[in-house]
Amino acid sequence: MKNLGISLLMNSLSLFIGDKLLDGVNTDSIMTVFMAALIFGLLNYFVKPILELLSLPINLLSFGLFSIVLNGIILLIVSHFIVGFHVEGLISGILLGLIVSISNAIMNKLI
Repeated sequence: MKNLGISLLMNSLSLFIGDKLLDGVNTDSIMTVFMAALIFGLLNYFVKPILELLSLPINLLSFGLFSIVLNGIILLIVSHFIVGFHVEGLISGILLGLIVSISNAIMNKLI
């Protein structure tokens, strides 16, 4: 349970950082960022393994770089579920996914 809370906080901070760095990502409030991080975590846990299995040939051909595109797609799905969290396109979603991945990797090293 402790790891789940830490993961939620790390995803929230990563999404907040992405909101401040990218023009194509807009959030209304901190609560919106927490809700987006929660839905993002749930979709990563339940939906992403299925998408990775379906896109395995593309992922193998791209040496795993298609996983970044999958993160962008999942973030676009999150933006449809959460009112006040808006990702303006696939490129913004991919860049936000890249920022989330990099900042989570840095935070995991620090913790």
